[in-house]
Amino acid sequence: MQSLQPVFEYFGGLGNQHDSAEALDTVLDKLHDECKWRREWPVDEGCLTGPGVLEDSIIYRIFRGIKTVHHTMPNGKVTKQVESFTLISLPPPPRQHHLSGSRNSTKIDLVDLLKRT
Repeated sequence: MQSLQPVFEYFGGLGNQHDSAEALDTVLDKLHDECKWRREWPVDEGCLTGPGVLEDSIIYRIFRGIKTVHHTMPNGKVTKQVESFTLISLPPPPRQHHLSGSRNSTKIDLVDLLKRT
């Protein structure tokens, strides 16, 4: 475990969920950079829009998603913005739920957790 100590220190300690998410995001970014596909044709960047259109790799095709974010402006107008994401944060399950496999375990539906975000 001592050989991993520098890695734990870099990400802020052992057992912190945010740090493990940050570590996964770092690994995915590095893999994406190494696995980008080269374009064999010239691309007119002005005609392409959207998040990550020119950033293509097998990593992004597997791990990246797109979500629509709604913003309410001070004047009450609602705007929509499309954003790409690699990781999505989910709230912790309610306290009465236990880990799967333990006594009195309750199944937690991913859709229910996503609704709470």
